[in-house]
Amino acid sequence: MQHEFAEKGPVAEKAREAEEALDGPEGAALEEARRETGEGKTR
Repeated sequence: MQHEFAEKGPVAEKAREAEEALDGPEGAALEEARRETGEGKTR
């Protein structure tokens, strides 16, 4: 499914949406979640 999205999906649009989310009010929470999941924490 991810492979199909990468080939046929709106990748550029979703990348822009993600960048806007990181720059928006929820950016700090998203960054914290990214760090935690990178450390293996999922709950």
